[in-house]
Amino acid sequence: MDALKRSGGHRLLAVGCAVAAVMAAGIGAAQAADNLPPKQPLVQDLETGSKECAAGDRRVYVSGAPVLSAVLYDPEEDNHPAEANLVKGEFEAWWTDADGVEQRLTRTTLEGHSGNPQRWHMPEGSVPPDTVISWRVRANDGKATSPWSSEGDGSVCEFVHDDVNPEKATISSPEYPENVFWVDGVGVYGHFTMDSPSDDVVA
Repeated sequence: MDALKRSGGHRLLAVGCAVAAVMAAGIGAAQAADNLPPKQPLVQDLETGSKECAAGDRRVYVSGAPVLSAVLYDPEEDNHPAEANLVKGEFEAWWTDADGVEQRLTRTTLEGHSGNPQRWHMPEGSVPPDTVISWRVRANDGKATSPWSSEGDGSVCEFVHDDVNPEKATISSPEYPENVFWVDGVGVYGHFTMDSPSDDVVA
């Protein structure tokens, strides 16, 4: 009987160890499955160059290939103790070329800390001039991606690469004519009109 009791005790101990191992494995699996996806980038956190994201009549005009930037966030609730909260940006830009064919460029940034800007320095010559370029971004934490910044209540950002400088401004004044070398200006208020020969100048 003593031998049977001892043997039975060993069996109970073995079963208890197996249950503990299964429970530990289950906890690890639950932690791995609880990853929260990054948050959708907000339009107010996006910039084209140093200008805020805009589209339509308010779209941005740039003189060269711009730097696109976005502040991306990943929830901290799913982090393990002392785990860095890292996220990278997936940028996408597209336009329609002169032949009516859609062109698309993509860029994935290196990982950075959540809440810090992620930037895409677009290469010079990568986008055509005088063409509306649309872009958007989403966050990736290595396990899941956020919705695109253009989805739902979001919006695409747009810009136009204007590579032609305006022509030299013209200045005229009835009190100070351009072709008169010497004018007695003491006490004489001048009226000046500035204009531009370029038809796309707005200010």
